[in-house]
Amino acid sequence: MTRSSFLEEVAVFLRQIGGGPGADPANAVPRFVLPAFFWAVLASAALAQWRRRREPRSLLMGIAALVGMARELFQLATEYGSHRGLFDFDAILPYYPPLEHAVELLALVVAGYAFLGHFLGRRGGARLMLVAGVTASLGLYAVTAPAWHAAVAGLRALPGAPHVEFAQHWGDAAFRTVAVLFLAATVLRLLTLRELGSARLAALAFTMFLLDHGLMLVSIATGMRHAWILSPLRHNLHMWAVPVLVAVYWRELLEEVRRGEDRLATEEKVRSLGLLTAGIAHDFGNLLAVVRGTLDSLLREIPAGDHREAVVEARAGAQRAVELTGQLLAYAGQGSGQDEPVDLGALAAEAAKLVRRTLPSDCRVELQGGVRLPPVWADATRLRQVVMNLLLNAVHAMEGRAGSITLATGWGPATLRPDRAGGDKRPLDGPVAWLEVADQGVGMSEATRARVFDHFFTTRAEGRGLGLSVVLDVVRQYRGGIAVRDVPGGGTCFRVELPASPAAP
Repeated sequence: MTRSSFLEEVAVFLRQIGGGPGADPANAVPRFVLPAFFWAVLASAALAQWRRRREPRSLLMGIAALVGMARELFQLATEYGSHRGLFDFDAILPYYPPLEHAVELLALVVAGYAFLGHFLGRRGGARLMLVAGVTASLGLYAVTAPAWHAAVAGLRALPGAPHVEFAQHWGDAAFRTVAVLFLAATVLRLLTLRELGSARLAALAFTMFLLDHGLMLVSIATGMRHAWILSPLRHNLHMWAVPVLVAVYWRELLEEVRRGEDRLATEEKVRSLGLLTAGIAHDFGNLLAVVRGTLDSLLREIPAGDHREAVVEARAGAQRAVELTGQLLAYAGQGSGQDEPVDLGALAAEAAKLVRRTLPSDCRVELQGGVRLPPVWADATRLRQVVMNLLLNAVHAMEGRAGSITLATGWGPATLRPDRAGGDKRPLDGPVAWLEVADQGVGMSEATRARVFDHFFTTRAEGRGLGLSVVLDVVRQYRGGIAVRDVPGGGTCFRVELPASPAAP
């Protein structure tokens, strides 16, 4: 079999699935029905997720899928309906191609933004791409539609009323070029998320859309001489790209269900650990009460001297053990800390002194601040846990390498939203006292950053995964916000913001 005959066989096979030049118009049915079906599945799943979670990105995904489905059904009704003689195709030709191209480009733009927003959140310039894409879609339609209408009217006025193809008009190339640019930017951004398998699968789907429009540009540039093989190939790429997008979204839903199950299992472990801790703390507190009472009796009976000083030291040690028991009960959720105005800057300076003693000689803690901060109304012991855990996390992130850990404090307007398990997400009111701990360590991957505050999650073999989860619990308790970001040149920075309050709430 020669090369040309082989390509002919391939073209015939592809035309039977997706239509194309020389194919039976009835072959257009699977070309439009298959992607319309999968767009409908995606719209149903995304809108159901939006109703449950009220996430804007799920709503956008549903809207994009509905627009994509409408485009497929519109083309099906137009091309197959005209073939069946339900209406005259030439009657709608002046209006059909620009509208179909604009709707398709709009669906791809919104779908691309929805998937980028799913993987990137508010980062990565996804919103700018959405604004630019929607503007280009509407702008191209506003410019192309009148020009195409005039071109059709002019050609029909010629003798013989020649057949008119939108590919012969500059508007087709304009829509395809914008689509290629947008899809290329979407694919490149998704490919940067190498550790997320779903992002690579989404990149494959958008690459298939990209090839569809790119091959059409090749057909236009070559005078449609190769449309016999390129058009069926394009149609099939478009058909099967939509099921791939559905697979990506379905995979993400399953992953979210799995994360939810893991979260429930972790919360159950935390509750069990809390009950165990509370039981031990209560029993330990009872024993300490006996020890402290005995020591108090001894202090009242023995005279001054060496033995009395030893009893005084033992009494002080017992008191410190009582305070530790209170911390255990607070961790178990059964204790009541004493809130008071706390100077976050003073706590940071105190913690820096303690950590400096444990560092190797080529690693240092740099304290930045110096300005007097408005107080934070909180339990000083719990805030001390926050500062110490963030510093110790930075020490572990350094992995023994030389460098510095920066501990900075300050105050000003809020830049973070309250970090809560659910409910109100309004920005903090009034000034906040903030704390930042930045290291020059190895940094974090996207996957690690997504789970860094989970209970029992750790990247260290000897770790327990409780330090940062305790930080998050304390920040939530005091209506604060916490965020983590990469440091240029390597490393990670944690920022904590807590409402500043000069008086008791």
